[in-house]
Amino acid sequence: MYHAGIALVYKTKDFLTYELLPGILHAVQGTGMWECVDFYPVSTEKTKGLDTSESAGPTVKHMLKASMDDDRNDYYAIGTYEVGMNQWVPDDPEKDVEIGLRYDYDKYYALKTFYDPVKKRRVLWSWQFVGAEGGRDNDGDESMHDDEEEAASRVRGGDGGRA
Repeated sequence: MYHAGIALVYKTKDFLTYELLPGILHAVQGTGMWECVDFYPVSTEKTKGLDTSESAGPTVKHMLKASMDDDRNDYYAIGTYEVGMNQWVPDDPEKDVEIGLRYDYDKYYALKTFYDPVKKRRVLWSWQFVGAEGGRDNDGDESMHDDEEEAASRVRGGDGGRA
């Protein structure tokens, strides 16, 4: 495969050693290198999130998301995960990863999610692009706008520069 994005799956029992499962979870030709792949179940009936262990059933679909190294955007698709085959197939091939649905629209990149079992929700976090107006800058504090610096200061316990 030339210039294809691919997702592989590993399994672990101790988070120290990993075993690559056979096959490729999913690949899309022409999309380039995928980063920060995220893969998790979603319910077709409930509004609450699903724990990652809920991988099968008639009301469970799986979201596959990838951050594209080529254009620094995050794309996703919804499909079916065949657990025994370790294979994911998009519900709509015309809206496959990097072809159809975008997550971010230039606001952030390399997002990841985790499941919050207490509130039964999926929480998303990512790099956020800040910097020159109309452009993308990933250099951190040096390029933050004043209001963003103030907000960051408050999070750190400061007074937001209002001493």
